[in-house]
Amino acid sequence: MPANCRAYEAAYEAGNTNEIQSLFYEPKPLEQFFDTGADPWQVDTLVEQPASKARVKSMSEEMDRWMLETRDVGLIPELD
Repeated sequence: MPANCRAYEAAYEAGNTNEIQSLFYEPKPLEQFFDTGADPWQVDTLVEQPASKARVKSMSEEMDRWMLETRDVGLIPELD
């Protein structure tokens, strides 16, 4: 791990990062949806916005279909 990553992690653990910097270390929601043109740093998820609901549902269904088709095992926990 590069030194700057360790430094960021130490800053987060010490409470020295702002809300946006802290997002990297926080648990992630199951689904996220971003307008990468308007939000290139992917900070503000649109998954709960009413205007995004149909698109998120469609994309989630397509992801489920693709995971079954390709026998993706990404949701199966790995052993330590």
